[in-house]
Amino acid sequence: MKNRINIVTLIISLAATAGFSQEIVPQADAMKGAAMAWQASADITDAPVVVDPDIKNPFAMKGGSNIGMLVVPETKLAKEIEHAGAGVTPVAQIWLRGLLPVFNGSTATLDKLRTVSVSDGANSLLVPVLFVGLQNGTVGKELVIFSQDKTALATLPLKAVEQEQKLPVEFSVVANNERKSAEVTMTLVGKFQANFGLAAEN
Repeated sequence: MKNRINIVTLIISLAATAGFSQEIVPQADAMKGAAMAWQASADITDAPVVVDPDIKNPFAMKGGSNIGMLVVPETKLAKEIEHAGAGVTPVAQIWLRGLLPVFNGSTATLDKLRTVSVSDGANSLLVPVLFVGLQNGTVGKELVIFSQDKTALATLPLKAVEQEQKLPVEFSVVANNERKSAEVTMTLVGKFQANFGLAAEN
């Protein structure tokens, strides 16, 4: 499904450098992208997880060949995690540029993802968005990833950690240039981590 909205600033904030590398986007640019993501998500009335986006505290990284990832966290993420009960607790939105998520070795193709159609008047681009939640599983907390609807793309175990971080959600990336892929470690409020993969869209 597609939601047409002008979010060119989001794409600019995730513009390329060179190679399947990684570079943290300056926070001012990430905030511009987050503001546009918030505008786009406001038009989505059937989100599988309703995230109140904290547009002042996003985290974004960019790489070569016009690829990048922007994470916009839930505004009350720390409190939501602490008091998580039954059901799915909102965690974040993940916006992808030139990338597809990989879960348990399987790449989620564009037809499995909700996309936003981006246009600058001359060109248009489809930007996938993921909706991330947390739930209490049988053996501990789990990260649940949705996109088009309430059918989860993946359920990922969360590992308890203790580390300092400046932003509510941060991630590190280990790239495999030969395979045009990367492994992502996402950390929530310095207390929980989950892992998934990314693959170049083309």
